[in-house]
Amino acid sequence: MQYSLYDYYKNSFLTLEEILKHYSEHFYLNNHSRNKIEKVLSKAMECDKIKELFGRSIQNRDFPERTPDFNDFSIAIAKTFWFLAQSNDTIALATLAAAVAWNKQINSHFFIIDEEEFRNNILLVFKKLEIVEEIAETEYDAMTDPYIYSKMTSDNDVALPVQAVNAKIRLRTIILKKLKDFKISQSEYDSMSYDTLREYMVKMIYNDMNMVGSDTRRIANKFGIDLETLINEELERELNR
Repeated sequence: MQYSLYDYYKNSFLTLEEILKHYSEHFYLNNHSRNKIEKVLSKAMECDKIKELFGRSIQNRDFPERTPDFNDFSIAIAKTFWFLAQSNDTIALATLAAAVAWNKQINSHFFIIDEEEFRNNILLVFKKLEIVEEIAETEYDAMTDPYIYSKMTSDNDVALPVQAVNAKIRLRTIILKKLKDFKISQSEYDSMSYDTLREYMVKMIYNDMNMVGSDTRRIANKFGIDLETLINEELERELNR
């Protein structure tokens, strides 16, 4: 049965990086050589328009509404000389590669956009380019089953959906940054006991991350993650380093 790869991947448990690998190995490779895959990935990262997109993202990092979307990436790729005569499946592969690189190099440092939101937007390139593939119904069902076993960041986490695991990793990264950036006056520091200082840090970071309308609160609520517990765990990790 033919399925749109947009529907296939959007409903899957795969991250954007995993989708790039899966698409190249399971679909693109059916019609192209492995050398072509490597060439496409290399050309995508050499693209001047993609480099310009990265640069603008850093400049506009405080304006989430200016986050590049699937159109920005795919148009930048399609307008590059090497890609002018390439097929739609090649444009899709290059778009995914550029988006994965952007997420790693830009978004992971500046937290511009929620990774799941970015993933779902980038996958629209499959719909735009009308990429469809013949997929067995059993394979489709297996891909869209949200539960798999995976190595968690905490020993207490078992059999969670991959997107929930990624959400937890993202929240831990944000917490770690907030812990490292945490500032307190000398007088406040001198007036607090060790336990009081710990409670104060956890409370301030929790209040900041749990603000109404914040991405961190939305992510935590969506996946049932206890922010206060997560902050305490990360603080304990830092203190025991």
